[in-house]
Order: sequence, then structure tokens, then C-alpha cells
Amino acid sequence: MRQPGKYEPKCQARIIAPKPKTGGGGDTFANATVVFRIDVWLDDDSGIEREVMLATDLALARKWFDDVAEKYPGKLITLRQRAHVLRSTERRLTHGTGGW
Repeated sequence: MRQPGKYEPKCQARIIAPKPKTGGGGDTFANATVVFRIDVWLDDDSGIEREVMLATDLALARKWFDDVAEKYPGKLITLRQRAHVLRSTERRLTHGTGGW
């Protein structure tokens, strides 16, 4: 049997990750090609306060966006596909705030 080289690991064991389970015959998010997400942002827009939903169906995501916008009035909420913002609640600029 060949001896391992200086930079080869001595252990040749493989790690095999389990396959993701699908629920209800649907696709898992790991296997989904398009994932839409709804985020509620912090008051200073510095980051995401809460990830509300992940969806593979755009129609469902739009419906949820409207419901979340009603639940969190005055908050910045985005519906995104990766970095692309599809919809957002807009805050009006108020004099002297320098923000949204």
C-alpha cells in the first residue's frame, strides 16, 4: 500500500451528505431554481430585521408581500429574487432625515 505524501491527509475516509428530503412531492429550496424572499428591514435600513418568507411561486410571494406590508406599516419591506428587488414599500423622504 502506498504511503501518503507530505500534504495528503492520512485519513482517506469520505463524508457523504444525506440527500435532501422533499415534502409533499414538491421541490425543496435547495433544489429550486428560483427562490423569492420577503424581508423586513431595520429602521435605519442597515440590515434585515426578519426574513418573513421564501417561496418558489411568484404569485404566492406577491400575495404574501401585500399581507406583510399591511402588517408592518412604515417599515421597509422587499420582495426579492436574489439581489433583484421585484417590489418594495417605499418610504418618503422627510426633510432633514437624510434617509429614505
